[in-house]
Amino acid sequence: MWRAAVLACALPLTCAAGAAAQGSGSAAGGVPLVVAVDTSRSLTPAQLAEVVTRLEETLPLLPEETGAGLLIFDDAPRWLVPLEASPARLAGALPGLRPQGEHTQLNDALFFAVRALEGGGVVLLVTDGRDEDSATTVDDIARRCEAQGVRILALGAGSRVDRRSLRRLALLSDGTYLGTVGEVAAPAIAGAVAAARTAVGVERDRLRPPPPALPAPQISTPPPPPPAVAESDGGRLESPEPSWRRPVVAGGGMLLAAALAFLLWRRRLKASRHCPRCGSELDAGGDCTYCAAEERRRRLEEVPVLAPGELQEVSDKTVLVDRLALDEQLEETRLLTQQLLLEVRERGAPPRLYALDDEHAVAIGRNAEGNTLFVPDPALSAHHLKIVPRGGGRYELLDLGSTNGTFVNGERRQLATLVAGDVVTAGHLELKLIASTDPLR
Repeated sequence: MWRAAVLACALPLTCAAGAAAQGSGSAAGGVPLVVAVDTSRSLTPAQLAEVVTRLEETLPLLPEETGAGLLIFDDAPRWLVPLEASPARLAGALPGLRPQGEHTQLNDALFFAVRALEGGGVVLLVTDGRDEDSATTVDDIARRCEAQGVRILALGAGSRVDRRSLRRLALLSDGTYLGTVGEVAAPAIAGAVAAARTAVGVERDRLRPPPPALPAPQISTPPPPPPAVAESDGGRLESPEPSWRRPVVAGGGMLLAAALAFLLWRRRLKASRHCPRCGSELDAGGDCTYCAAEERRRRLEEVPVLAPGELQEVSDKTVLVDRLALDEQLEETRLLTQQLLLEVRERGAPPRLYALDDEHAVAIGRNAEGNTLFVPDPALSAHHLKIVPRGGGRYELLDLGSTNGTFVNGERRQLATLVAGDVVTAGHLELKLIASTDPLR
């Protein structure tokens, strides 16, 4: 009895799986692919050459009828090979790629690629995950992907891959973060592309409205004959249905319902461990560290920035105390507090010392516009970092999505609370926070 029940439950599932596997190839048909490659100087020539080699190995594994396009981005996104080309044509255009430009407009490039896939598609993104100077945000990309049915497959490149950003881009588009170029082989990348194209095709077919039904022809058919019955020797009518059929069908239905309930429970459990807003994994306390960091970053970005020339330069770190009359010194209690000073060391220039402002941030970068301190260092980004006051003599560092990063005491940081003695390095620039005793009456 139990064997019959298992067979009755497993047979429909096996047939459904076979039908899905048989239809996967047709579902992927007509689903375009955009290969978006980071060609900014955040990748070295050797690292970009590794990307080219891996893509040259991957593209020939894709079906020849795949409609594909090659998008490159640095200071701006642009088509190197327009959509609807063959994978072989994309592979032929790859050897000419070289690092160029001054920025990495990653978000703008993704938005540009998704917008071109109006009927849905897949974007294979190859980058280090670091955006700079884009006008669009990750949320803009996520909304566009959801509206158009586009999935992002993220592949890391370079020596400093921002895996968290790439995982977020993939999660928000129902895509996959594959790993880095050195970790993933070409067949695995091609398999992920095929699976994503199939998933997009299945979803597109599901949402496509059915064709209008044609009126059924009016054909008169004779009524069906009554079901055959068998007569026993005693003249009693008996049903030809076996007695075990109904219990087997009922048992199979119960097993199938239990399996579906278990899968739904697993799915809800998995979803409960991720942030509903950004898809990142929650910490032990049930909080999203990524969303908390984004909120902290938003508050820091709202602090007004000192204009060029408004930062007060001081000659040394000694703050002079106003002389008081003897009776005033005896009657009043003087409170000594620490004020942080910023020591700036540029290559080939003597160090300079500035008094940090308690209400305005200090912006530092390569561009003269929009920065409090303009430093003509080619290793700096146009708008590289800010030092932001948080009240009570506290300051925080905010990296503005720079290409080469900002380091606090040798550790790369996006956000950091600064204390006296901390050394901040950006490009060839070195910043040091020095404490000065400032008497307040």
